[in-house]
Amino acid sequence: MVVISSFGTGELPKLDGKGLIQDVVYLRNQEYWGINNLEITNDSGVEDSTLRTGVHIYASDFGTVHNIFLSNLYIHNINGDLSDKENGGILCEIAGSAVQTIFDSLVITGCKIIDIDRTGISLNSSWATRTLTTNTKWIPSTNVIIRNNWIERSGCNGMIIRVSARPLIEYNTFKQCALKGSGNAMFLFNCDDGLVQFNESYLTVYNTGDADASGFDSDYQCKRSVFQYNYSHDNDGGFMLVCCQGGVGRFNDGTIVRYNISQNDGGNTAWSGRSIIRVSGQTTNTVFYNNVLYSNAATNFRAAIYHKSWAAFPDSTSYYNNIFYLQNTPAYIFYGSTDSSTNNFFDHNVFFGKHSASDPVDLNAITSDPMFVFPGSGSVGFNTLSGYRLLENSPCINSGILLTGQAAKDFFGNSVPDLSGSVDRGVYEGFISPTGYADADTYVMGGTSGDINFYNDSTNVLRIRGYVYPNNKRNIYLRFNLKSFSGYISRAAIKLTAKLVVANAGTENRINVYSVENDNWDPTTLTWNNAPSFGDSLTGTIIKTKASTAPDTSYDFDITEYAKKEYAKDSIVSVCLADTISTSTSDIRFWSSRAPGNAGPLLLINGITSVKAEEVQPVQFALMQNYPNPFNPTTQINYRLSSTQHVVLKVFDVLGNQVRILVNEEKPRGEYTIAFDGNGLASGIYFYSIQAGNNFSAKKMILAK
Repeated sequence: MVVISSFGTGELPKLDGKGLIQDVVYLRNQEYWGINNLEITNDSGVEDSTLRTGVHIYASDFGTVHNIFLSNLYIHNINGDLSDKENGGILCEIAGSAVQTIFDSLVITGCKIIDIDRTGISLNSSWATRTLTTNTKWIPSTNVIIRNNWIERSGCNGMIIRVSARPLIEYNTFKQCALKGSGNAMFLFNCDDGLVQFNESYLTVYNTGDADASGFDSDYQCKRSVFQYNYSHDNDGGFMLVCCQGGVGRFNDGTIVRYNISQNDGGNTAWSGRSIIRVSGQTTNTVFYNNVLYSNAATNFRAAIYHKSWAAFPDSTSYYNNIFYLQNTPAYIFYGSTDSSTNNFFDHNVFFGKHSASDPVDLNAITSDPMFVFPGSGSVGFNTLSGYRLLENSPCINSGILLTGQAAKDFFGNSVPDLSGSVDRGVYEGFISPTGYADADTYVMGGTSGDINFYNDSTNVLRIRGYVYPNNKRNIYLRFNLKSFSGYISRAAIKLTAKLVVANAGTENRINVYSVENDNWDPTTLTWNNAPSFGDSLTGTIIKTKASTAPDTSYDFDITEYAKKEYAKDSIVSVCLADTISTSTSDIRFWSSRAPGNAGPLLLINGITSVKAEEVQPVQFALMQNYPNPFNPTTQINYRLSSTQHVVLKVFDVLGNQVRILVNEEKPRGEYTIAFDGNGLASGIYFYSIQAGNNFSAKKMILAK
């Protein structure tokens, strides 16, 4: 195996084409190559239409190209031709028509690709002709793994993977793709059984006249693509596109989209086609299940789901166990013409928030609050998404429909029941108990009732009444004990469930939460006249009052900074809630902590529980330099594994001939040492390489007899 890599420590070796050459690194009809630990750039300094790449792997009429490994490359500032997808950061290209040619074991891992035109990573092949039922000349590449790469500010698409069987696309990040022209962050094209998982895509840009700008895309001629465990947020065009232009021989069949989180996608108001999910053209048998699709009130998408004509309409699209948590008025199944997609089916979904006349027909739908821990609290990174777990009283728990072939794990890695169990709706299987319920709560009433305690209200409710009743004004006092919590608070919010309103339903009232420094009050004796004074307003929200027959509604009040301060002081958090609208005539009632089912005030903590330091130190994959080096005749090779992996450790001579296999077995997480004996080998340069799951590395050693 031939390896090009850095040597020693310091900055990466830099290869700079300065825009004067087409390809900085170019392999033609080569195999058994590793290209690692290099900085590559190819910038002419002006925008032009010249094809340029950082790395170009080209094969034509060669047969099977084995073992191309690209790792830890920093590729940046490649200014290529925006009109041609086949240039940019890394281009892997198969051409010719005489000898069937494929890549086998094409691995791209740990690369950083920034500011490139047009495409970050592209794989293409001339052996691409087929229909849904007949492979005329479709010869797919195999063992394609694209893992743990960072692609940022691509001119158009971040990644395009074509003509591959079972490609694995995982743990990649796509940021601000399509800066200069139409493109989705990534897409599969003409692939079978592609698996796209654990990727994050955000800030994909809409361009004038665009029909893309989504986080993820299952495109033309694909079969059985699976998109799972991905995080999409703040993409102009939406979360997911499934598409194929109509026409003879064209298809996109059996795409599955499951256990993904979309937050605030599809919000670019310049585009009439913006939507969270878009299914377009000649697609069949597409299934969306157990996804969470969240939008705040500022995300002004046109349709939550858009089934679009593209020379044909989608057929047989199904939605199960998804949670649509939408805070602006959505449209569902917006067709865009007098025709429509066919055989759509919805079952066991949650439609919460704003509604419209186009809500889908779902006989087992839930329209009440799904009771997330912190909906909308995601930011950049998977570690910000714990707010999409379910609280223990969520109506989504064990209320979903279990599907044939259901994913074995949820978004967070928890096991999903097999055919003998019940499944939850959304991306989380299980529930989270809050850090604590209110250990004390009551409401006080002023005026003529200033000396009366209302803790033992027989209706188990807390009540707020505005200033319009000067003799009967009411506030709510809550106290939470955090002494059982040990760790760092990243977010804290009070969750209150409104029970009913008996007067003036439909009016808006602003409820504020105020700090209470004095924690020494007794809910059983608290009255207006002896209540502790309250201080600054911490937060507030508008509550729209409702009639007694309307469903319960939950509200979150973020008090993070105050909770941190009080936790550090004495672990006790006291607050007062009051109506701030002086003309209010409403009587707002929330469940108290004594209500059935623990529907009363909760303080939800999102944070990190204290653990021993050695338990949180990550073990990262690594292959170390052998020692001693040079050696005669024995040396030791050390490597580390971050998780259980199948490990293959080989030794090659300088011509790429394999001379030893040192390891070929599954190994658990940890650090290992293997001895290599050079007896029987000639003096000279040798290379040793390790493949551990999707990780690859190689190093040089010298046998000096």
